[in-house]
Amino acid sequence: MLSYTIAGQATLPYVPLYAQHLGLTPRAIGLLMSLPGLGAACASLVAGAWLARFGPRRLLVSASVIAFGSLVAVWLWTSAGAFVAFMPLFWTVQPLVAVASQVLVVARGTTVGHDRAVAAHSVYMSFGASLGPLLGSTVVAMTGRLASVFPAAAAMAAVAAAIARAAPAQPSAETTSGLPLGASLRAAPAIARTAMLAVLVAEFCYVAWGTFYPLALKSAGVAPGAIGVVFAVYGLAISLGRTAMSWGVARIGRLGVLIAAFALMTAGLWLSVMPGTGAVPYVAAVLLGLGGLAFPITIV
Repeated sequence: MLSYTIAGQATLPYVPLYAQHLGLTPRAIGLLMSLPGLGAACASLVAGAWLARFGPRRLLVSASVIAFGSLVAVWLWTSAGAFVAFMPLFWTVQPLVAVASQVLVVARGTTVGHDRAVAAHSVYMSFGASLGPLLGSTVVAMTGRLASVFPAAAAMAAVAAAIARAAPAQPSAETTSGLPLGASLRAAPAIARTAMLAVLVAEFCYVAWGTFYPLALKSAGVAPGAIGVVFAVYGLAISLGRTAMSWGVARIGRLGVLIAAFALMTAGLWLSVMPGTGAVPYVAAVLLGLGGLAFPITIV
């Protein structure tokens, strides 16, 4: 998961810039960035069935290989058509990697150690969110080409596949005949439905920011390498925020942490309207990173 997250976060600041370089308009870039969400939603619906059929390790290896192939294709075929065709595929398999890796982590621990294992999994993802943009900005600064970020990210996806392939085999997950999705949502308690709605709003905000903020920074004259550093700061703030989540829950409760997360998110988005003002982009990135607590706290 660490390797895969580094691959994804390395490309995150540069996908909108590269799309613009290929001639896509801001409207087309926004539509492009919506495709992975739709694909990921479809993949998530069948993730449970695929886990049951193939087991988490095979699913993790397969998803990582698909991610590697899609990034290599974007790198080799430098056209808008290939970019639109293959880049969403990379994001579509992301929930499969997340679910399969989490199942592998939980399967390794005892019942008492599950919470600790899941927390460690989340921390590794957070570190990947910090290291990925640093990798991307370093490669772009060294080569002077936006496209160079894709082979670097593909190498990390290959590392993820190799690590998953070396893991001991796991038995296939057991299937259960649960309620249909709609019935499950209706049967969920109000707090669970509130948490899902909060995630929906937070995801909308973060995808919009990740799509258009790199373009705004570029328009404000910020160098591509520095844009990667802004996103690295954002990833570091995510790591620090998640490390302190239990501390916050102990003092203001889960609902208090969720409200605080949305307050931080709002402040970060508000500051993002001034992309070229000194240290403001870094402050906005820190606030948004800390606001990312909305995701793990809603899972809890």
